[in-house]
Amino acid sequence: MVRAPARTDQELELVAVKKALATASTEVRELTALLNRVMGWPSDTELEMVPPDPLVESISLEEVTDKSAGANPEVVEAEQTAVKARAASVLSKLAYMPTVGAVSGFVYQNAVPLLPNTL
Repeated sequence: MVRAPARTDQELELVAVKKALATASTEVRELTALLNRVMGWPSDTELEMVPPDPLVESISLEEVTDKSAGANPEVVEAEQTAVKARAASVLSKLAYMPTVGAVSGFVYQNAVPLLPNTL
């Protein structure tokens, strides 16, 4: 009896990759045909991937650093902590100030002759 040689791990991986590639290419063909039907194109239309035009922005170095600093969550947290510290400082200073309320007033009515005019 002649035995078939045992396959190595690399050969098994190669077979698995070839199967996955065949499955993927079949799926691409099916989806391409479906897209062509949906778009109303002939079923044999071949689609090509075209990379998008590069996005070019003209911004200065200062704007770039401002955007990156503003988007960093640690910087945002530090700014909020500074605002909270300033508010706490103001509140602590107000705690030492005595709260005094005074109400005064002067009433003189011409319509009531019983009240003397002290002016």
